[in-house]
Amino acid sequence: MKKILLIIIPFLYLSCDKIPSGTVDYLTNDNFAVIVSAPEVVVFNETDSSVTINLKKFGNTEISEVWVEIYNPNETRVNKNDLFLLDNGLLANGDTTMNDYVYSAKFTLSRYNINGKYRIEYYIKYSDGNVWKAAYHNFTYYNNQQNEPPIISNLQMPDTVGTGEDNAFLMSLKCFDPNGQEDIKDVFLKFVRLEDGSVSNSFPLYDDGTNGDATAGDGIYSFRNIFSASAKGKTRKFIFQAKDQSDSLSNIITHYIYVK
Repeated sequence: MKKILLIIIPFLYLSCDKIPSGTVDYLTNDNFAVIVSAPEVVVFNETDSSVTINLKKFGNTEISEVWVEIYNPNETRVNKNDLFLLDNGLLANGDTTMNDYVYSAKFTLSRYNINGKYRIEYYIKYSDGNVWKAAYHNFTYYNNQQNEPPIISNLQMPDTVGTGEDNAFLMSLKCFDPNGQEDIKDVFLKFVRLEDGSVSNSFPLYDDGTNGDATAGDGIYSFRNIFSASAKGKTRKFIFQAKDQSDSLSNIITHYIYVK
């Protein structure tokens, strides 16, 4: 396995600001070195919110490809495909000089990308085919948008159900966030036992194709439920709500269901 010296240069990124010098981290190794220019803070603006990242290679070890993966605060990968850093001298991908061993790329975050800590992971593929995770760097992103709470609607669930597995039923609703769907942190329910007023713990609704959810990522959150025999003849009040990454709460939807 190849060894590297890693130096990360941070900068505050506001549109197309220049990168100041300065070393904040390094690893001492034997074969060659890379210097990574990476943002500390990125702020969305309407004029230009593209971010340029660079990796400079030192030493004689040959590499064939450099790419990054970018992850948001939810650990969801932002770039669905590998974002390759190129040494082709094209400003379109942020590179200024061809064949100077500085590999560059640009990426853009929109107003709909959520606020918080993002992570860039740098990968190098050597000429012999081996792949090395060369570095990672965290930066903070501000989408510069006023936060708005999520909105839930279109609740679908029965009014009356039986007990046991044969009477399992589905609850589903639509959840929309004006700041982007990735800003949705939780969609959940509680129920109230009307006979004594006790309130249950929160239960999550899912939009991942499990737990009764039909299609992952379509904004429809679902939960499959079964009532035991002890609930027979009683009414339950269900309370639905959602929360965003800023912990702002949505509107509330309530629904009563009788267990026959």
